[in-house]
Amino acid sequence: MARSRYDRNHDGICDAPACKKVLLVTWMDTAQPAMAALVRTDLMRIGIGLRIRVKPEVYFDYGREASPRAKIALLMDGQTWLDYPNGSTLFVPNFYGPELSLARASVAVTNLSLLGATPEELRRWGYPAKSVPSVDGRIDECLPLVGLAQIECWATLDQYLMEKVVPWVPLFHVGYAYTVSARVRGLTWDQFTGLAALDQIAVAPTR
Repeated sequence: MARSRYDRNHDGICDAPACKKVLLVTWMDTAQPAMAALVRTDLMRIGIGLRIRVKPEVYFDYGREASPRAKIALLMDGQTWLDYPNGSTLFVPNFYGPELSLARASVAVTNLSLLGATPEELRRWGYPAKSVPSVDGRIDECLPLVGLAQIECWATLDQYLMEKVVPWVPLFHVGYAYTVSARVRGLTWDQFTGLAALDQIAVAPTR
């Protein structure tokens, strides 16, 4: 923060109007509101004040809340699943400008940072900014590569994003406990679905 343009006296505390009453939207369940309160406490240390809005789960519409028109600074709902082992499954949904075209069809937008948005899109959504950074060209370079070359390309893009454009890191991890039958001797966890792989469960025979 001390090196940010939002900290004019460089004391590590944000003193810009943009840091006041920043809207965070989440939904009611056993963990989200408590997590939002912890985030608010942490961000206050660098001068960012949060205004938390907790919605009942039945009224939480991700498609509406994640719309660029909503102008919600922080949306505590995003989940990242371990997918196909390729950087495209992370960088394309979250940082690729063409993904923002989904907003025209009222489909939930995953590129919440709005990286790569065009001037026309920014104007249509009501933002005063005329342009925003883009990494579309870098993503286009990585997509056709294979093997080690592709891994190195995604790693270079990740470093560039974190240091030059928009830091993006997991905020919290939610764990679940499942009770299974005593007959279950072993299972393999399906990283994609977040459930046990039904074809990889070892069950003891009945007596």
